[in-house]
Parts: sequence; C-alpha cells; structure tokens
Amino acid sequence: MKTIAILFAILLSCTTSSLRSHGDKISSDTNFQRVLYNPQAYMGDMVVWGGEIVEVISSDSGSEIPLIQIPLDKRGKPGEKKYSVGRFLVKTEMKLDKEIFTVRRTIVVHGKIGGSLARSLGKSTYAYPVILADEIHYWQQALSGELKHCWQAMGWDGPYDWKCE
Repeated sequence: MKTIAILFAILLSCTTSSLRSHGDKISSDTNFQRVLYNPQAYMGDMVVWGGEIVEVISSDSGSEIPLIQIPLDKRGKPGEKKYSVGRFLVKTEMKLDKEIFTVRRTIVVHGKIGGSLARSLGKSTYAYPVILADEIHYWQQALSGELKHCWQAMGWDGPYDWKCE
C-alpha cells in the first residue's frame, strides 16, 4: 500500500503543471507597465501575469479573456486589484468553460507577448497587450477568504480533473 501511495505521488508530480517551472524563461525586464505602453517592443517575450476575468469570449478557434491586471507577489500569487495599472487580453486555442473561468475569477497566465489589440472600453478605445497563453491557472477563494491555487493536470489521454491546494 505504501508503494502505491509513493507511485501515485510521483505520477501526480509529473503530470501537474507549475508556473514556477518557467522562471528561467521569463524576461526580468518585461513587466506589465513597460509592455502596456509599448507591446511591440516585447513581442515574443515570455511573461507570467495575473488578472481578474472581465469576460470569456469563445469561438471555433479558441477563447479570449480580457483581464484587469493584478500584480503577483514573489511567490506568484495574485495580490490586490487596487494596485492594477491596466488591462490585458489572453488568447488561447483552448475552449474554456465559462462555468470554471467565470467573471471576477482570478487567474495567472504564462505565455508570449503577441502585440496589442484595440478594443472598445466604455466610450473609448483601449489598446490591450495580448498574451498568447501556454498555461492558465486559476485561484479559488476559500471559505477563509484565502486564495487557493488550482490547476488541471494533463495526461496521455487528455486533461484530468481540476485540483486545488
């Protein structure tokens, strides 16, 4: 029984994805404010950004998520929305479930900067920096008020159930 538990732990650690594993690929000078004002200068740079979902737009080619940026702390956990300096747009080939990726849910995204897209925001136009997502992790509010990290493990035959810690 102990052998089965150890084997299960090893398999679980191999299939789960962690944004921390991308730390060596992230450009240290590619912070949100710099990209916000000049996205073309950072095309192709890898970033990890956090934000609050404004909406999820699904199509045959995938999903788009406009987000209100939320700074991440040193551990990669989203901080407070009051420190946001703008918005960004996530594009993914995945068709995201709107019941999981709900409005106001906090997510952390790893991906490449893919330029910017102008979209209407109220009565004006806003230039959204675009992130072409490799990974999307969401954070769930626990009963205690604490944010919990959630991810979907990938296996040989597709994604497994969502897990939170």
